[in-house]
Amino acid sequence: MRFWLGIVGLACATAASAADGAPTLRILKGELVEWNVRGHSGDLILEDDDGPRRWRCEVTPDTFLSRASIRIHPVGVRAGDRLEVVAETPGGAAVAASSCRARTVYVHAPDPRRVRMRQPWLTVSSYLDNLWPRGLLTFTGTVSRVEGNRLYLQTRKFGSKSFALRDDTVYSGAGRSLEATALANQTRVFIRASRTFDGDIEVYHVVWGNILQSRPGAW
Repeated sequence: MRFWLGIVGLACATAASAADGAPTLRILKGELVEWNVRGHSGDLILEDDDGPRRWRCEVTPDTFLSRASIRIHPVGVRAGDRLEVVAETPGGAAVAASSCRARTVYVHAPDPRRVRMRQPWLTVSSYLDNLWPRGLLTFTGTVSRVEGNRLYLQTRKFGSKSFALRDDTVYSGAGRSLEATALANQTRVFIRASRTFDGDIEVYHVVWGNILQSRPGAW
């Protein structure tokens, strides 16, 4: 709360310089439409809550990314996330331009109402997920199929296994963040997962591609 009050104060202090064409700090809130970040640089497209407007903001290595007060890597951000962005926007006559540079990006879980409308089977992530390390279980195997919110994996040690996919499951192929649709059958993958209170195993991260190395004794 103190952090955001400080940002608001800074934004107010810089507003006077906007008339002179100097950049202005403002807070943008909305849903992430596109996340075009490779490594630590790229851009994002945000649908503004305050009106039918989309912002395209530059993301740089200096942009601070945070979820639940914990700094995160860009690979953990996905389209559909709710964002609060401290953005530097053009001042003066250029203020109407829908472009900005992201200084700080605070990532929230997707809006549960919108998640249910798009994909009713998704499990909304909880703040409790950040109270202990995520994904203490690891498995290696070949993808048999993906059906709905289930991933079926053929493992060497346990045979056929079924896993639950989350709304914030991260998919990485050859070191790049990809969509779930990029995961094909018969792909050899490494997954990081954890067991739920109901005894199911849910997946936090699926990795495949040239960077995947087999380990002796892997599940």
